[in-house]
Amino acid sequence: MVDIGMRLIWCVLLMAALPHSMGFYFIFDMEKLFSLFRKNGAEQIPLPELECPDHRLDPAIRSIFHRFHNDLRRKVAKGEYLSNGSKLGPVSNMYELAYDCVMEEMAESLDDNSFNGLKEMGINFSEIKNPWEKKMHEVIEEILQSWTETSFLRQMVHFATTRVGCSYYIVPDKYNLHVVCIYDSKPNEGDALVVQGAACSHNNNCTWISPSECADGLCFPSSQNHSEYKQIINSTSP
Repeated sequence: MVDIGMRLIWCVLLMAALPHSMGFYFIFDMEKLFSLFRKNGAEQIPLPELECPDHRLDPAIRSIFHRFHNDLRRKVAKGEYLSNGSKLGPVSNMYELAYDCVMEEMAESLDDNSFNGLKEMGINFSEIKNPWEKKMHEVIEEILQSWTETSFLRQMVHFATTRVGCSYYIVPDKYNLHVVCIYDSKPNEGDALVVQGAACSHNNNCTWISPSECADGLCFPSSQNHSEYKQIINSTSP
């Protein structure tokens, strides 16, 4: 443990002495070192269809991002979600979010100067100071939950959003954690939070994208890989 601590101190001193541009390249080694100080593994089992080849994000963390969004959207669609003590929903034409590896890659490299280049996309963003006392999956889950208590909820349940990609990175000169999710569309100013209506129960209830299908209150395009829902159903069947 002493050896690990010395390695960590050495890397911190080295990064502090490097120019900002060079320090960036040591970010991933820093994350590996920090990971030695917290238990490995997330409570959620990663889904095979969420693999993003050659990406650094832990598949279990990717699954947490994906499942949290769709669990939230499903609850809103069915009218089972409470926001500030009031029931939100039910909602018609609520689509399941597909996970997008390209958006994940964009989220990994996004900084304050990049936001303006994504005007047509939605962005949820948080900065966390000194996150190393908890497991990474706990940090991510807490951040996602905190978004539901802010204006970020609008983006998470926007009915016209169909794709999401998320990641996190460490700011080299501050060692703060940035968590970013990028969405393929965003609500317009003045739009209602949700469009009231019954959650889908049949494929013909899903009309935003044609052709679409319905599964457990959420719509999804017929062309979209939808093994997540099938896997959950199979795993809970007797």
